[in-house]
Amino acid sequence: MKEKTLVILDSVMKQGFTPVLIAVLKKRELSIEAKGLYMVLLMFAYGRGATAGNWLR
Repeated sequence: MKEKTLVILDSVMKQGFTPVLIAVLKKRELSIEAKGLYMVLLMFAYGRGATAGNWLR
């Protein structure tokens, strides 16, 4: 199997990104502030090697 490499040329994207569950973004019961806090917490968790499934453990 041939290895694939993602090359990021955009300087903003090179700073990194955090995948966020679409279900969380679409949840009407959550305020925009709660969604923002969730994204910030994910950003720090991913920076420490966590994934969406285990970052609260």
